[in-house]
Amino acid sequence: MLARLPGSVIAQLAGPMTKGNDLQASNVPGIRGELYLAGARIERMYPYAPLPGCAAMTRWSSLRRPRLRSGVNFDAASFTEPELFVQCLLDGFARGHRIERGDRAPVARH
Repeated sequence: MLARLPGSVIAQLAGPMTKGNDLQASNVPGIRGELYLAGARIERMYPYAPLPGCAAMTRWSSLRRPRLRSGVNFDAASFTEPELFVQCLLDGFARGHRIERGDRAPVARH
């Protein structure tokens, strides 16, 4: 039932419960079939999650192929070195990716 609520409502409900968390992670399975928007085939989707009161929120989602897309939203004021935080995330994803697939490293898109 919560998944059907707008992000702003979820943030208001969950915010007080998650204030003490530094990082939250969410996994939402993607749609496996072909997707189209106004007749154009959607080839990539990048997940995004609002900050529900924590310093950083990561969300994973897969779409069609066995690819994992990750989106990270964080409050830059909560990190003394936000660039280092992003680099550490990329390094961690790269390490896991190499173990699992052995091919390309993750790429940051801003």
